Order: sequence, then C-alpha cells, then structure tokens
Amino acid sequence: MNKFLVTAGVTEEVDINLLKRSVASLKVFVTEYDGTAIKGAVVNVTNADLGYDVSKETDQYGYAVFPDDASSPLASGQYSVSAQASNHKPDTTSVDIDGSSKMIRLILES
Repeated sequence: MNKFLVTAGVTEEVDINLLKRSVASLKVFVTEYDGTAIKGAVVNVTNADLGYDVSKETDQYGYAVFPDDASSPLASGQYSVSAQASNHKPDTTSVDIDGSSKMIRLILES
C-alpha cells in the first residue's frame, strides 16, 4: 500500500490505477413461478468437500448473497443450493463456482 502526504498549499500530480477486484460469489434469487420475489426464504449453500454450509434468508427483493463480504470469496468447486419458504415446495440445484461471480434463480411453487 502506498501512502501520500498532503501538505496545504502544495500541488502535486499523482497517477493512481484502480483495479477491479473480482470475488468469487453467488447471488441467489428466489421467486414464485410468476417471478414474484420471495422475502424471507431460507437459502442453503453447501459444499461437503470444502466444509462449507451456510444458510441465509432472502432480503425484501428475494436475494441472498454468499459470502457476506469480499474478504472471504467462495472457493472453486461444485455447490448445492437449496431454498425453502412457508407454503412453498423447496427447490434445489447445483452450481459450479470457478473464481467468478454467479447468479442463479430458484423457483418455489406454492
């Protein structure tokens, strides 16, 4: 990390290159068959080989994001993703994480 000292009244030119950091993540969108988002659905993402097993509730827009922050990206591998909500049939699928961000949709029938 570079540090810069700023002195009042002194003008300096500094070139800064910002790098986009891609983090392996998974965004799960949970909806009804007609596309209506399901708030509060429980989404579970697992990978037994890696010991990863995390559950979250979807937000008001029907989304749950794994992991919580960029400091702990998902390791590459195949993950099982399931969702369930009251008065709906659960849905399960698998997704390959390969170092990039993925988004999937799970449809829960009522």
